[in-house]
Amino acid sequence: MAILSLVRISLYYLLSVVNLLLVVRCIISWFPVGYNKIIEFLYNVTEPILSPIRKLLSRTNYNMNVDFSPVVAYLIITLLQRLIL
Repeated sequence: MAILSLVRISLYYLLSVVNLLLVVRCIISWFPVGYNKIIEFLYNVTEPILSPIRKLLSRTNYNMNVDFSPVVAYLIITLLQRLIL
């Protein structure tokens, strides 16, 4: 039981870090930041999460200039966190 509890808590905190990285990516996208290793890391971690959501949203004929995929990803990850605990 202790191992299962440890896995659940670890997964919860991992998802919290991913949510934080999504928020940081959104905030950074508002500013003219040059290309560096930190930005590259941020995009490499978050893009595999955002890309499928972006493709799914494009199928629903939403033609807006705003990318809602980070919002959807944040909500999905938060829901997963609640299900874990």
